[in-house]
Amino acid sequence: MHLVFVPITDDDRLSAKDIIGGPEGCRKWQEEFYAKMAEAFPDLQRGEPKELTGREHIPTALLKELDYIGNPDKRYAMVKELKTLRKIVGSIPGDIKKEIADLAKQQMSGASPEVERTR
Repeated sequence: MHLVFVPITDDDRLSAKDIIGGPEGCRKWQEEFYAKMAEAFPDLQRGEPKELTGREHIPTALLKELDYIGNPDKRYAMVKELKTLRKIVGSIPGDIKKEIADLAKQQMSGASPEVERTR
């Protein structure tokens, strides 16, 4: 569930920190919300905090790329691998990246690289 609101203070300032209370206040809101919802929906489950799991934040776009994987542990492991691969790819010089991309396109089209190079 996402809650969207504009945190305006009594003196008309925009301040989420003053209204929510920073990260600790946000955790408190979440705990209180869960407690109320669990009263009405006893089967409701809440995820474990990252301090207990040791997991890192996963950007939403990256998570959506792997949404087809149902097992959260498997998905998390794949996300870590993808992050590592993206760092490696990010360190490759641009001209080599282009050559790799060209070779990949050739393979996808079914043409052999040797034939393409002679054209």
